[in-house]
Order: sequence, then C-alpha cells, then structure tokens
Amino acid sequence: IPNAALGTVTQRHIVRIMFPALVNLDQPARVHPLTQEQHTELYNDCIRLAIYAVLPGEAGHWPQSYRAEYNRIRGRDGTLKFGTQQVPDNVLDDFGTELLRRIRAKTWGQNAFFFHQIRGARGTTQHVSGGRADALERLLRIFAPEAFIEPSHWHVDIGLEFQALGRVLWWRTDAHWRILKSSLRLSHEDAIGATQSARYSRDLACQLSDVSGFRMEVGSRLRGDTGIVYIQAYNTEKTPTYLLDGRYKTK
Repeated sequence: IPNAALGTVTQRHIVRIMFPALVNLDQPARVHPLTQEQHTELYNDCIRLAIYAVLPGEAGHWPQSYRAEYNRIRGRDGTLKFGTQQVPDNVLDDFGTELLRRIRAKTWGQNAFFFHQIRGARGTTQHVSGGRADALERLLRIFAPEAFIEPSHWHVDIGLEFQALGRVLWWRTDAHWRILKSSLRLSHEDAIGATQSARYSRDLACQLSDVSGFRMEVGSRLRGDTGIVYIQAYNTEKTPTYLLDGRYKTK
C-alpha cells in the first residue's frame, strides 16, 4: 500500500499514513509512491492545517509550505537535511482525527489510515515458551485498557528461537513441509503441496540449496482455524554482518 512516514514515537517506532486509494489494482504487487503534487497537498492542505486547528499558537514554528521547506533543507551538496517538529501528547488524538479527516477528503486519500511500524524490538519482549501468563502480563503492560481496538483488526507476531550451545542450527530445505504440517495442522499431502505453492518462497543460506529458510502467505484453506496468515522460518547467518546503510544491508 502506498504510504508516507508521518513521524516517530521512539527510535524504533514510525507512524505511517497508508493510502489504499492509490493501490493499482492492475499491478497490486507494485508500489506506486506518492507524487510530488500529492506530497505537496499532504503537507499544505492536511498536516499544516491540522496543526493550525489544534495548535494555533504553533503556526509560526511550522513550515509555511512544502516547497519552502524542501528548498530550505536542501544542503549545498544536494542532499536533504531533515528536521523534526514535535506534537504534544495531549493533542495527538485531536491532531490525528483532524489530519485523517482532511486527507480522506482528497480523492487520493480516501480510506487513509495510520500504520504503526515497530522494528528491531524483538529483544524487549522475551519470555519462556511455557510462561503464557507471564507473556500476557508483559503484553498488557504495553497498552492502556482504553487503547484496545477491534481484535479482528490485529495480527500477533509470535517468534520462536531455537538454540543449541556450541552448535549452529540451520533449517533443512527438505523439512520445510514438516514445519508447515506442525504449525498449520495439515495433512502430509497438504503440507507437501504448500511447498509447491506460489505463496511459498525459499531463502537460501549462503547459496546452499540443502539449507534454507522460507516464508509463506497462508491462504484461508490452509489456515483453517489456526488464525495464522503468514509464516516464516529464517536463519541468523546475517547477524555478524547486518548493517542498514542506505540501500546497503551488510558490511
């Protein structure tokens, strides 16, 4: 879904605005970014005016237009030197409501919604696999009771990490069907068939075909009553060299 980053809450938490009206149904797998004209309207007609509505005293501290700010932050070397603006938490609800109202009034902004992207936080929510009560308590600490929304709108990301002291563990390519059979409670035939589906793809480890991870979008027939919509098994061989640096992801 085409989207734009709106702001950050913490270092690893990005709030994005999703624009489903911009999805190209003829090419659903291809992401079409917002045009410069749409970016201009997003700031000038939506973000800026929403701020004026909830924080009129801050009008002088926010850029007067998208074009003026774009010109201001362009450095001598041609790169953009981004800055930030803060929105007090006591007006966030009003700001979000007003912003979505203005965006949805645009043809390209119909049915827009907020998306919270939190990355690299796996190590903050560890618990022993058998401690279900402890896991639930840790989850409830994250949200205030009034913050819960319709449960059917949520996906829960569950991760299991397997370790053996002094050993390196890799997924066997010829055993992927066993993982799918156990996780999705499939028959032997359906599990084998799933590994031949267009929704299933392998991630080779160091170009070795016998060991690989995989990922798969789970369709409704294979999902059954498990509630699982996506499943992935991956290796951690990239950890010693993984580094996000622009378009590069390794040293």
